[in-house]
Amino acid sequence: MSTNINKLDPQQQVVLNNIIEYGQRINASDRVIQAAVNFANAESTFDPSETSPSGKYKGLFQYDNETWVTSYSDYIQKN
Repeated sequence: MSTNINKLDPQQQVVLNNIIEYGQRINASDRVIQAAVNFANAESTFDPSETSPSGKYKGLFQYDNETWVTSYSDYIQKN
């Protein structure tokens, strides 16, 4: 479920702005920033405390713990 990006409540707007600002700070392309915004909207409607009905997936992008650990490990090995 996603929300109309033009009708965000104040908390959702803060999260949206944080995603955009972080993307700009790390020099992500506009396309990557837009993808992150679209994913966060679709997965959690910009609610970082969102949890899936099963409880397995959490956060803005609805990752599970295993995915976070794998992604972090991959990042550390590359950097």
